[in-house]
Amino acid sequence: MRLHLYVYIFLLVACTSQAVPPPTTQPNLRAATAIPTSDTPNVNDLCDRLNDAETPPNRIDILETLHQADETCANLNTDEALYEAYTDYGEQLAARGRTTEAQAAFTAALAYTPTDNRAANALSLSTNTAADD
Repeated sequence: MRLHLYVYIFLLVACTSQAVPPPTTQPNLRAATAIPTSDTPNVNDLCDRLNDAETPPNRIDILETLHQADETCANLNTDEALYEAYTDYGEQLAARGRTTEAQAAFTAALAYTPTDNRAANALSLSTNTAADD
């Protein structure tokens, strides 16, 4: 008898219509699905942010996101832009005496354009400077 009561309550609760709240409409939120989805960045937003980026770390972050998504902005070679951003950042760090971080930035730059001399020379100079200290 008690089992029948539990089954009845279960069916009553399961069959009762309940109001489902409407989905949120906040930007950058997507509905969860049973099918895996990728979080593809909005390229236009990234390109706008890239144009407004004032510091090399900000540019590097945006450019790395574009590079990982295999996307680019109009008239932009992402590898060359990453090379320039990392090299600029390395030069800023070196000027502040942050040699180890500068060397990491120059090394990252060379990963994108290994044949350009600007980062290679700066890396060599920063390595020599660190050895002298």
